Amino acid sequence: MLLALVALHPGVSGYQLRSIIRRVTSFFFTISLSQIYPTLQQLADEGLVTFEVAELVGKQDRKMYTITPAGLEYLHARLREPLQPGYSMTAFRDLLLRLNFMAHLDDAEIRAYLEQVLAQLRADRLRMQQETTQLAIDYLGLGGRAQRRYVALYAHENRFLLADFDAKIAWVEDLIENLDEILGS
Repeated sequence: MLLALVALHPGVSGYQLRSIIRRVTSFFFTISLSQIYPTLQQLADEGLVTFEVAELVGKQDRKMYTITPAGLEYLHARLREPLQPGYSMTAFRDLLLRLNFMAHLDDAEIRAYLEQVLAQLRADRLRMQQETTQLAIDYLGLGGRAQRRYVALYAHENRFLLADFDAKIAWVEDLIENLDEILGS
């Protein structure tokens, strides 16, 4: 994400990156300066970003970061990577973050990625629907009243997760259907 933000905001400082993240992505991603600066240093060490030092009067000098051609190539390659299999709320958050930066890719690549996401969500939903109650029973290793209570609570949670899958599937289907309009293609 930091590499994508540097690409969008050439000449940005670590402090400015934290401000951007707080304003734009704080609903599903937060980061501290103690995470930003080592990551920026690592990106610089790998040749993915460069920086210039801005000397400030009466303040600490500030590094201003810009993505390199190798960094842009690396970013595009990462955006094209398929969605990791297996559903989790964290995985969907990562999908949303990645989607925020896909404007660098062409329409066909974005559409293909979304089709892959849709297929993965549908498969994960089906697997959850078919397997989860038995997995809960096997995992608990309990019997009698305790098992029934745990399974009842788990089933309630499972209904929420299935509804969450349905909402995400509908959202991706809508995005695919309206992609040309959304992207202004």
